[in-house]
Order: sequence, then C-alpha cells, then structure tokens
Amino acid sequence: MISHIFKIISYFTLASLIVAFPVFAQQNGSERMQSVPHIDELIIVLKSHARGPKDSIMSNIQAKKLSDFSRMDLKPSRVSDEERQIVKLPRKLTPAEAEALANYLKLNEDVEDVLPNYRIFLQAVPNDTRYALDQWNLQSTTGGANLPLAWDVTKGSSNVIVGIIDSGTLPHADLTGRILSGYDFVSNIATANDGTGRDSIPADPGDWITAVESASGTFVGCPITNSTWHGTNVAGIIGAASNNGAGVAGINWVSKILSVRVTGKCGGTVSDLIDALKWTAGLPIIGVPNNTNIAKVINTSLGG
Repeated sequence: MISHIFKIISYFTLASLIVAFPVFAQQNGSERMQSVPHIDELIIVLKSHARGPKDSIMSNIQAKKLSDFSRMDLKPSRVSDEERQIVKLPRKLTPAEAEALANYLKLNEDVEDVLPNYRIFLQAVPNDTRYALDQWNLQSTTGGANLPLAWDVTKGSSNVIVGIIDSGTLPHADLTGRILSGYDFVSNIATANDGTGRDSIPADPGDWITAVESASGTFVGCPITNSTWHGTNVAGIIGAASNNGAGVAGINWVSKILSVRVTGKCGGTVSDLIDALKWTAGLPIIGVPNNTNIAKVINTSLGG
C-alpha cells in the first residue's frame, strides 16, 4: 500500500494536494497571500523506452531532443529516482509560461509527464507572545484536542518515530534527546543558506528575506520576512519535553522526532519535498544514504 501511495506521489498528484491549500507569507505576524515566484526547473518523467540505465541522469542526446522539440535549452540537472528527472531552464519563467511549456512537452512521444518545479512555503505560525504559553487548543474540550484525557490513556510510544518535513531544527532544551539524525534535502545552495546543497545536517540556518533580496536577484518576488524557525516551532508543538516544570507541553511526550529539511530562503521546491517524503518513509533516493530511522507518522506544514 505504501509503495502504491508513493508511486502516485512520484507521478505528481502531490502537486494537486499542495495547491489545495493557500500559501501564506510570514511578515510581522500578518498573513497575506503570496504570489508564486518564477520557476527555473521542470520535473520530467520519461516513458520507459526513452529512459537510460536505471537511476541515471538524462543523457545529453535525450535532453537535446526535448530541447529541439520545445525550442527551449533544457539542461539535465539531477535524477531523484529511476523516473523523475530534474532539468534546468535557461531562464526563469512565470508560472503561466512554465505550465504552458510543461503541457507542450507532454505532447512529446518520449515524455510520460511534466511538472514545473513549483516553490512551496511554510504555513504561517502566529507570533503572539502568549501563543506558546497558553496552549488552550491542547486543553479545550470543545474547540481543542482535549489532550489531558488522551494523556491518561497514552503519552506516546518510544517505538514510534515522527518525521517533521520542514525548515530543519535547532537545539532546544525542550527537545534534548528527542531529535534523530535526519537529512537536509534543499538542493539549491542559495535557498539552503548554509553554504551547501543536500547534506546530512538538517539544521535551520534561518530563512530571512530582506527588502533588497526581494527587489532583485535570486530571491526577487519572495516575501520579506525575518527568520521563522518554523521547524523548531513545529517540533516543539509535536514533542516538547512535558511534565518537566518548564516551557511548554508537547502533544507527544516520548516518541522520537526525525528532522528532515526541505525549505530555506523563499521556501523550497516540490521535487525536494517528494524526495523527502519518500526518504522519510524509508524509500531510497539516489545520492542520499538510506534512512534507518523510518517514520510511522509524517508532518508537513507546507503549502504552495
């Protein structure tokens, strides 16, 4: 069943799930709809007869065939599995332009499916000073989770791993001993903001965007924001140390948390999210060590 679900995800139905939710930028605590930044990559699935050796990046010959067909210089960038190829566009396209190009490429006899590599964003978290302290939503019997009743039954299981696919996490006293070694799936070095692309350190270096960055250059059109520290916030909501007389109470008191990073400056991309979802569930991703801490529960507070 799981393999079937992720087969569907790899054929981009994930995109239809993501776009069902509005995208909000976090700026001084306010929520506003954020326009989609321009797109510079496509995700392409080739038909079986057009694929090269298993898990290999698209050949230059195949890329030239698609470039000639589309009249757009497509450069092979990487392969995420035996089906999904990430190709670089020669320039940034508007969402409408990228969608038109994708639809046209679907007419090619070698192409199974195409999707613009849309950017995804963290869902907004309020910055009210009492938000984390009051936590009425965990306690209320009418409009909340009524967790005191649930905690009388169970406080979680040490055998369960919860995967948090987000902006990464930072050390925090209430998360000590709970975070397992995960992975950083942000493939774009500028977005990653840590000097590298993908690596085994899912720490959150910050995702701020200045007014200057939003006005021009790599992050033109991205929402101006201070760093959100969103992944650490979510990890605290799910699993902050509880009944310790300090800080806040987590929903789950004992389960381990697997931190998996997919967003940085100006969000992230659908292709990185798909890889992270599959990896967190225990499926192999090319160029990434297999996950030995397979999650039974996965949280993604993302939209796009």
